[in-house]
Amino acid sequence: MKPKYLIVHCSASNWGDAKAINEWHKQRNFSQIGYHAVLLNGHRTYASKYSEKLDGKIEPGRTDSTIGAHCQAKGMNLKSLGVCLIGIPGWGGYPSKKQIGALIHWLAVKCRMYGIPVENIKQHSDFEPKKPSCASLDMGAVRLNTAAKLKTM
Repeated sequence: MKPKYLIVHCSASNWGDAKAINEWHKQRNFSQIGYHAVLLNGHRTYASKYSEKLDGKIEPGRTDSTIGAHCQAKGMNLKSLGVCLIGIPGWGGYPSKKQIGALIHWLAVKCRMYGIPVENIKQHSDFEPKKPSCASLDMGAVRLNTAAKLKTM
């Protein structure tokens, strides 16, 4: 699969990592985690204290060559890679500066790798309006910063 889109998601919890999401998705009868990457916010578990080292850490999910299970609308699983930022929109400090930096980096790498135009960086809610968007995430700024990062690569 050669992806044509990159789709940004927000988790439904203010903690977690790729392992936790993999478990949650398996409980929902997915074969494995639905996303291709997860961007941590420094809280790996519900009870864990904030870890600066984990804030902005990029963890792999599905391989890029594996069809995603993150956005069924308009067949997007077949033509996109999905990335999930850990955190609930509106929750204090979300998304963190480190998460935004990691997101811009991940998006730029994937745009370069697959020739994806920055205009094709979307949110899940762009395809399924009933899905909540990452309200704290300015997608215009994300695309602009990704384009700027691409120029330095």
